[in-house]
Amino acid sequence: MGVHTRLQGLSVLVVEDEAMIAVLIETVLREAGCSIIGPVASSGTALEKIAHEKLDAALLDVRIDGDDAYTVADTLTACGIPFVFVSGLDQQDIPARYRRCTYVAKPFRPDSILTCLDEIVGKPD
Repeated sequence: MGVHTRLQGLSVLVVEDEAMIAVLIETVLREAGCSIIGPVASSGTALEKIAHEKLDAALLDVRIDGDDAYTVADTLTACGIPFVFVSGLDQQDIPARYRRCTYVAKPFRPDSILTCLDEIVGKPD
């Protein structure tokens, strides 16, 4: 039994426009037993998924498709869906109101993704 067994069955939206990173995140989540929504590579598609899918959490690149993902972050927050920023940006480069959000820096260790997800959505065993 892994330390992240409580992530099994979680529905996680992946918002990432770099295909190789999206595949890596997908693999990590799938191995943890998560159900993956996406990956999606634009804010517009992410907002559609939030509106139409039942989500437990999201992993969100700060820069997607040449734009920032703060509207997606705001929508997730408004819907009560926890999320983790996964970004190559330095955390200090993120607007102040988002600096307290859970954050994973790229390049990341696969386990750091699971640990952060566990922190934001972990249900008691």
